[in-house]
Amino acid sequence: MPETSTYSKQRIAKNSIVLFIRMFITMIIGLYTSRVVLNTLGVSDYGVYNVVGAVVGIFGFISNSMRNASSRFIAVELGKGNKKSLSDTFNTALVLHFIVAVFIILLLETVGLFLFNNKLDIPDNRIEAAKIVYHLSVFTLLFVITQVPYSAALVAHERLDIFAYFEIASVVSKLLILFLLVYFDYDKLILYSILMFVVHICIIFAYRLYCIKHFEETRFQFTIDKQILKSMLKFSTFDMFGNVCLTIKFQGMPILFNVFFGVIVNAAVGIVTTVTNVIRSFANNITSAFTPQITKLYAQKDEKSMLSILYMATRILCLFCAILYIPLFYNCEYILKLWLVNVPPLTTIFLQICLIETFFDVIFGLMQISLNATGNIKKFSFWQGLSKLLVIPISYLALLLIETPEVIYIVSLLSALACLLIASYFYKLYVPSFSLHHFYKIILFVSFPIIFLIGLFYFVEKWNLTEFSKLIISTIIVVLIYTVVGYKLLTNSERNYVLKILKLDKWLFKIIKSF
Repeated sequence: MPETSTYSKQRIAKNSIVLFIRMFITMIIGLYTSRVVLNTLGVSDYGVYNVVGAVVGIFGFISNSMRNASSRFIAVELGKGNKKSLSDTFNTALVLHFIVAVFIILLLETVGLFLFNNKLDIPDNRIEAAKIVYHLSVFTLLFVITQVPYSAALVAHERLDIFAYFEIASVVSKLLILFLLVYFDYDKLILYSILMFVVHICIIFAYRLYCIKHFEETRFQFTIDKQILKSMLKFSTFDMFGNVCLTIKFQGMPILFNVFFGVIVNAAVGIVTTVTNVIRSFANNITSAFTPQITKLYAQKDEKSMLSILYMATRILCLFCAILYIPLFYNCEYILKLWLVNVPPLTTIFLQICLIETFFDVIFGLMQISLNATGNIKKFSFWQGLSKLLVIPISYLALLLIETPEVIYIVSLLSALACLLIASYFYKLYVPSFSLHHFYKIILFVSFPIIFLIGLFYFVEKWNLTEFSKLIISTIIVVLIYTVVGYKLLTNSERNYVLKILKLDKWLFKIIKSF
């Protein structure tokens, strides 16, 4: 019998609770460590670390495609309840990821080194340190790629509490790195890279040991099911174009900034990337709680329940983004100064543009998961990938005409909006009962109060308050308005779901006790 014959809001609520705890802890520690790392490494070395990481990330498109395939096929087989097929799927995925990992390492140590040596603008006195960072990043990627099937199994089994514990352990370890970084009198950039490598390896092996102990299908057997392999490769091939384009976009943007403006602007880009990644993790915590159920329900052909979850996730995700993003956007400069003290130039405007883009990205991510569940991604992957791919050439041409750094993020924002429209179109095509009208009505309903908020914030500015007072008052205003919006927007069962996340119920007490 399939593990999940119908979706369980209780399970979704439990997973949301542990993910929100992880989110809060990782956010606080992550933002603090970013500030200390920036101050300890210095703006130049911090920029070097980010641009070198971008080169390594360029070759992540292959592993991203395989990650999506593994997650989709493992969740589908778990939904069907066939243990033999589930085991064959996992082992086929693991062998495939190992082959992919070896291939990527070869690319990085050849083509990647060529890009590193000939295309990057790195200060002469930091070349050797940057090379060490590069090679450590390459070998970290080897372990990260072969870890994907284990992470997919953990998520598919909806053991997101364990997933949260490992993530918390990871960020706490990174916090300990800071004390070692300050204590030891050694090249800070090299030491930071070595310690980060050790943390990644330890967490990865902890993941694997847990999965092997608790999930029978993750006990490796050298098995390659040709039919499963064929399906995975077909899915991955279609998905790969979109991931190639996404990688070119996100890893090409820091390189484009570097070529036109140097490592100082890369420091601002690194800060913005850190903040937006944290913000995305907030939204992904909500999405992750729904993802396994959406995929399993599609496998069970329970379309009605699947769409019910999708609409519920969209409503909650939109409300959450509004409450988080609007106060941050309005108080952006003050929050950055409070956090970093010394804010790199252009960071504020970069972050404000990226906040708008991130809203479209997180809704697009929810739609992409639903499309992946259907397996019909060929045309979708092409068109959304093309939209992302065009960001780099269009930005490059725009910079030749107007050498203004903000133009890169503006083009990226327009691309994110186009991707959302493309995803909703194709989902309607493959799931006819999906209501485009209902979907966009949710987004518009949540977006409309922003007009009213602009007027309120105008009056707040007239009061000549301190920056801290503006932060508190604007946050209270946004929370109150969106509490009313949420009451009108959510169904009774969805209100109960949100309340279950917000209150300290029995699951939360168990989690706190376990610490």
